[in-house]
Amino acid sequence: MAVEQLFIISMVGGILFGFGFLTYTIFINRRKESAVLYLNLFVLFFTLNNLQIILADYGFVTLNSFERALLIPWYALIIPSFYVFVMHYIKAEHLTKRIIQISAALFITEIILRLLFIIPFYDIDNCYFIAQYAQIEELVNLSFTLFLFAKVCNLFFKQSQLLETIASYDNLKWLKKFMLFGLLVIVLWIIAVVYNLNNVLSPDTRIYYPLRFASVAIVCWVSYYGFFNIKMITERVVLRSEMAKQNFVPVKIVATDDDFLLIQKCLVSDKKYLNQMFCMQDVAKLTKISERKIPNILRANGFGNFTDFVNHYRIQEAKNALVDAKYSNYTIESIGYACGFNSKATFYRAFLKFTNRSPTQYRLENS
Repeated sequence: MAVEQLFIISMVGGILFGFGFLTYTIFINRRKESAVLYLNLFVLFFTLNNLQIILADYGFVTLNSFERALLIPWYALIIPSFYVFVMHYIKAEHLTKRIIQISAALFITEIILRLLFIIPFYDIDNCYFIAQYAQIEELVNLSFTLFLFAKVCNLFFKQSQLLETIASYDNLKWLKKFMLFGLLVIVLWIIAVVYNLNNVLSPDTRIYYPLRFASVAIVCWVSYYGFFNIKMITERVVLRSEMAKQNFVPVKIVATDDDFLLIQKCLVSDKKYLNQMFCMQDVAKLTKISERKIPNILRANGFGNFTDFVNHYRIQEAKNALVDAKYSNYTIESIGYACGFNSKATFYRAFLKFTNRSPTQYRLENS
């Protein structure tokens, strides 16, 4: 009984969170990004699915066996919505059209079949045909979910070129963690389906408890991180665009070492230092200087390592942005990210190292 109560509490909490999140993003925050739209759909379908499970399983509404076996298949749209959200997030919208079409067709087909089954099967208690159909439908939806999940994982873990643009604004670690959490949820779903393969008429719903606990946690987690990462990235994209229009040129280091000057030119050209993903391997490739030789060249010119060298230019860019009135409405964290840092803590440490003050202090002193 305690487990059941905990399950109900967690499900209700997840439902309240879902509707609260939707209310905030739609009516309060009024964000217009297409990625947020699909994130909202992901949360909506998850929330509607959990809501009908609670209503059906715990007697809040009275359903006959036909209605209980063939609830609206909101869960069939959850992973497709997440897939489309991810594609919009990484600016690969062109990969979503066919998936949207297939997902919509699958969902509509399942709804039509329910309507077709009503007349012959609605009044039959514990109808084996309907129960078997419900099981087959779940297997089809699970297979489609596995297919989409594999596509997203393949995209991320193979470091596809599609990620290059967005990777300069976000390291995508939160999405990669979601892949691992999502894998756990799918494994729990597979276990539940396999466990009930021979229980067509009376599937054991308790085997779904771990799945539903995990799903409530993951929808809360991905909603929070997804929305606020989009908010941060939106600011970063705008900031980077504005910075690119500026004529600010970082102060170059005067040196006589030709290799050092070549490395410096490579980094400063097109402001490559703003890209979080730009690394020493890229410098070696572009300058034809051995990767093992670069640290020695930098040390000979007063830099402890490659990171210090890159941060020297990033901090110059950040100092300029912090005192520029055009950027006064942007948070310090957004400016740090736009200048190439991958976290607030890293930005603050580097800024303190190069200026002996925090970004907050610097902005106050020079505003």
